[in-house]
Amino acid sequence: LAAGRSLQEAEQSLRGAHEEGCATVAVVNGYLGAIARTPDPRATGAIMRAYDAADRYLGGDKGWDKHTYLAILTLLGRAGKDGVPGVGEKAVALLDRAVAAGCVDAKMFTSTLLAVASDVCDRPSADAALKRAKSALSDAQASDIKPDVRLLGAAISAAAKAAEWIGLPAVETARDLVKKAPKAGVKLDLQSRTAMLDALANAARAQGGARMSVEADKYLDEIKFAGAKPSATTYNVVLKALAQAAEAGAQRTFERGKTVLARMKRDGVNPRTDSFNTLILIAARGRDLGKRRRVDRAIDRGLDSLERMRAAKCIPDETSFNTLLLCARSAREVRLVLVLMKEFGFAEQVGEAYKLAPRAAASALRALRFAPGDESAAFVEHLLAHGEFSSEWQHAIAAGIDLLRRSNKFPEAVEMLFRGERGGAAPNAITYSLALKAAVASGDKSLVSKVLEALAEDGKVARTSQLEAQLAAV
Repeated sequence: LAAGRSLQEAEQSLRGAHEEGCATVAVVNGYLGAIARTPDPRATGAIMRAYDAADRYLGGDKGWDKHTYLAILTLLGRAGKDGVPGVGEKAVALLDRAVAAGCVDAKMFTSTLLAVASDVCDRPSADAALKRAKSALSDAQASDIKPDVRLLGAAISAAAKAAEWIGLPAVETARDLVKKAPKAGVKLDLQSRTAMLDALANAARAQGGARMSVEADKYLDEIKFAGAKPSATTYNVVLKALAQAAEAGAQRTFERGKTVLARMKRDGVNPRTDSFNTLILIAARGRDLGKRRRVDRAIDRGLDSLERMRAAKCIPDETSFNTLLLCARSAREVRLVLVLMKEFGFAEQVGEAYKLAPRAAASALRALRFAPGDESAAFVEHLLAHGEFSSEWQHAIAAGIDLLRRSNKFPEAVEMLFRGERGGAAPNAITYSLALKAAVASGDKSLVSKVLEALAEDGKVARTSQLEAQLAAV
């Protein structure tokens, strides 16, 4: 792998070593290390097979050493970041095996916490991460492991990830870990303190969490008082807290965001492109009162953020324009953003795809619902030229079907359902319902039959009461 050979060849070599009777722990560890170093996107699949390979070739725990456990735990964390579900549970089970075998160190506890944090995607996984964060120090000490700053930082990060789903209790756990640091003989570094900020930022979107953005601002002062110099990443987390608070309904978040950027400059920290992208997101979500106490238009705030970005000599990227599109509330504003995208090279020639993210596409489609039919259809065609869709595109597909239906383009609306499916966005109850609505409105029985047949063959769709009522009416 280090020589650029394929994952398949590496796995074949390992199997060959096993057949020759020389698949020693050093050989297996070398294989695991090679996977860790490869940039091959297919490595995620190899990571999930590595666990079984180590057991198969080394004959269970007896043949493993610390390097084997640590390598697989580290790889599980990487797989979690790549979106592989269930890695947290696997990591905890593996750590328990290492503890039982008396083959454990601080790095393993740290890697387990990072894998658990990467696996947070819903309330149950958030509860599991929070439980692990709470017991992190005591678990390490029970195995005669002295906690270090990385272990403590990983525990705070796990609590921070849980805060997005759990809110204040997760923030309290993170605070408790920060307080315990001196007693554990650990001096917190900037990364650990930034993780504490991240907990406040993630909790800002939870119920009653709007005040967390204020606390994040105060904690920034604590970081400076402790002698640490905040980085651009640290300030970006404060901006993230404001974006989350804006979504929770907090007021004047855009003005506060501009204040954070001004503070960065005063402290000698240069804002980055992602700093301004977060300011654009605050503009999209916030409701700031402008002159004469009228609510400023989100697009005006977004364009102001883009101009500030250019003034700071930061180069806008795809995220900048996708986020700016979230500010658009009308067809005219969508057109303005698309023109800017073309000027900056983020939209291809007519007939090819705009480089849009799923949420931005869905937002633009909703904003275009009152645009002329031909214009709406043209935009949808640009969107469909993307060709490949994930499950995250379901909202955009639904918005596109509804937009085409409103434009009286009924066959095109039904076809969008199937084009999205062919691209990878599996239909759901909402998209079937909207397509059926368009088919009925067309008066074409064959079009209605096409949707009904597809729905009958699809056994994965949950039949909602709205869909059932619509089917009964048809």
